[in-house]
Amino acid sequence: MKQILFILFIIPFGQANSQIYEIKKESYPFYNIVEWKGVGAILFNRDTSGVNKKIYMTLANDFQKTIWKQGFNTAVKDPYFITNENSKYSYFLENLILKDYKYVFTQVNSAGVIKPSISNLMPLFKQLGDFTLSEIQLIDIVTTDKALIHHFRYHDIKEKKYIDIAVFMTHHNLLLYSAIIGETTEFALKEGNNDYWKFIGSTDDQIYFVTRDNLAKGKGWKVKEMNSKAEHVQETIIIEAPLKFEPIEYKDFSNTGRNYLNAKGETQKNILRQFKGQFYLTGISLQDNKRELITLKITLGKWEKISSYPLQVEKGKDVAKLGLYLINEGLGVKIEQGNIANIVFMPFDKSKEIILTPFTTKITFNPSRMIIKERPDEFVYNLPTMNVYFDYKQLNINESVKLEVVKR
Repeated sequence: MKQILFILFIIPFGQANSQIYEIKKESYPFYNIVEWKGVGAILFNRDTSGVNKKIYMTLANDFQKTIWKQGFNTAVKDPYFITNENSKYSYFLENLILKDYKYVFTQVNSAGVIKPSISNLMPLFKQLGDFTLSEIQLIDIVTTDKALIHHFRYHDIKEKKYIDIAVFMTHHNLLLYSAIIGETTEFALKEGNNDYWKFIGSTDDQIYFVTRDNLAKGKGWKVKEMNSKAEHVQETIIIEAPLKFEPIEYKDFSNTGRNYLNAKGETQKNILRQFKGQFYLTGISLQDNKRELITLKITLGKWEKISSYPLQVEKGKDVAKLGLYLINEGLGVKIEQGNIANIVFMPFDKSKEIILTPFTTKITFNPSRMIIKERPDEFVYNLPTMNVYFDYKQLNINESVKLEVVKR
């Protein structure tokens, strides 16, 4: 049952643009906080003895609307949190790897409605072909505006090819749909002519997958648009940007299955993403003895640089590791060389500044930290007119907690 919370607020002396809100303590101490970008933050509490397996959640937002607390039962201590800024639905998955073709999850929407369920994917795989579960590899799990998507890859050893498969579950009714995204032969991979299919982004019900391809007119990508009912909408071609790029190793660090799987990094030339109808390309450019991290946008077939950040020229042979975290304001790029890892936030708006932030694993669950420089040791989430701060030191203490709202 959803419950409205009682909140006490205080205006500190000398800070008229700042308010302190208190969330009353629960039966168990708050032990974690994660950001649901664009919605607010979720505080978690549970029985530390482990007798009660239920996880309780409290949503904090701008404190002007009704906020809620909810709970769900789980058989695992820490379910996997899958979320997306532009989706009104987030998920807690008990298992990433299928068990008897099934995965167990709890869906929560921004209004606090909870739906626990189990999805059986066996009928969907059978519809697509004669697949052996042991040969189906989970590649990624993402949530879009309209659906939760599982991306699988099947190695057909006999035919010497890989088949990429997508399973879509629509948020509003939890119905399942599946489709083959595309195929890639072992020979094409070995020769470097093609790549595996990958999810690169979505806008509303436009969901995009891409494969790198040696096209007749030059290297580039085949882009396949699908919808949340697994229907193929159209296929387009994007030609590679006419720049020299340094090879990178790509490794995700956002709230996706690929990150939770701790998948091995993939060597790539650059990274293509789709967001709100635009295609963006990010990589390390080497031009005129300059080495820089760049993001480009393609418009009417032409690539335009929208953001760049200078990097030191590396004399070693180590390949830089890059990861992307896409939010409405721009691209958070994790760049790791040696033992140093930073986030370079590259805004879509050219007039906005680039922000450099030391990487910590907390950023995965607090993406607003990439765009807010103030009070770097605290948790923070941003809403249209305010930033909301939370001191991590309040966790794991059986007391009420405070959040500070600072209007911009």
